Amino acid sequence: MESDLLTTIDESGVSDTLTDDTQPEKAGEKFVSFSLGNAMFAIRASSVAEVSHPLPLTPLPGSPKTLIGIAPLRGEIVAMIDLRTLVDEHSQNAASKPKTLILKANGNETPVAFLVDKIGEIITLPLENVRVIANGSGGFISGETSHEAGMVRILDCGRLSSVLAPA
Repeated sequence: MESDLLTTIDESGVSDTLTDDTQPEKAGEKFVSFSLGNAMFAIRASSVAEVSHPLPLTPLPGSPKTLIGIAPLRGEIVAMIDLRTLVDEHSQNAASKPKTLILKANGNETPVAFLVDKIGEIITLPLENVRVIANGSGGFISGETSHEAGMVRILDCGRLSSVLAPA
């Protein structure tokens, strides 16, 4: 059995790479779960580059309201988008431990990142149980499914990256 690599970041900011070979293989696709307000979301684990503490943000005057600025990450620039606005989830979790979720860049594109209230865990979701949502939250939510933690909304990674594309 091939083991999956997981990177965890403890409260001091130290990251560790762990192998997840303690879990039996489940049918389905792996997703990174997180919360925004009281809602639970997930994004394909294969689309996530890393999770970090909140990054220092530089606003860009005149940019669209969904592009809240840019942030440095080890000598590179990432574009910070306002996921709350894109998915219409404006409440904030009182017990939040904000993290930045950074997506993998396609080719020479600028990586896209967004703040989340709390990172959950890597979950396996059977795709046959996902209810497709046509144009959910402007196309940013592609589906939803139930999970032991409740209803999970699945983000469309490609659509999130398109926020940076010129109109």
